Amino acid sequence: MEEAEKYKRLVAALLVKLRTEKGYSGIAFADIAGVAQSTYQQIELGKSFPKLDTLIKVCKAHNLTLNEFTNMLEGQEEKLIIEGLNPDNRRNLTAIANTMKSNQKLPPETQAGSAGLTDTDRNGIKPKFKRTKKKQKEA
Repeated sequence: MEEAEKYKRLVAALLVKLRTEKGYSGIAFADIAGVAQSTYQQIELGKSFPKLDTLIKVCKAHNLTLNEFTNMLEGQEEKLIIEGLNPDNRRNLTAIANTMKSNQKLPPETQAGSAGLTDTDRNGIKPKFKRTKKKQKEA
């Protein structure tokens, strides 16, 4: 994904999050911020990037400085990636992250064995491998 497109998505996702946390509709918030409703809608949809003066108005309406807003964007990309995962992968990723934080043993469903990455077959029996003798080189 192109960098500009990525930042449009990040800004859009953060603005939607901030607005919905306050309980405003897009139209109501655009009016509060003093921004054209169509402009704000395009920004929240990720179709356009806000001009600096528009972003300043939006930040002020959220009681944020530009610096605070840009700091909030950090980590937003990871959240979008996680939100895009299917529920099983999200659950496994969460379990792994929580385990890393607490240094606990991973639950069985997230361990390598559940993904078929062990050296046993379906019956739980280790397969036997034939050993071959190395040919000795003649001197």
